[in-house]
Amino acid sequence: MADRDHERGTAGESAAASGGAHGDAAPRRDRVRDPVCGMMITPSDATLRSDHEDVRYYFCSTGCKARFVSRLAKVALTQF
Repeated sequence: MADRDHERGTAGESAAASGGAHGDAAPRRDRVRDPVCGMMITPSDATLRSDHEDVRYYFCSTGCKARFVSRLAKVALTQF
């Protein structure tokens, strides 16, 4: 997967599967968005996830999960 595709959240997805460019298809309701890069993920297939304040987040890669956890840690440190 190329970094440029990952950053846009398009790697391995067609326009219809990622929510439909040009209104081709509605987003699938069984998919969620990676909070870091925006890639659409099927939770039942996801191996990377993190819970924070009673919300479960799903990630497409270890890099996205690490970035998310790092940002949470920075926010927590600034609240003291």
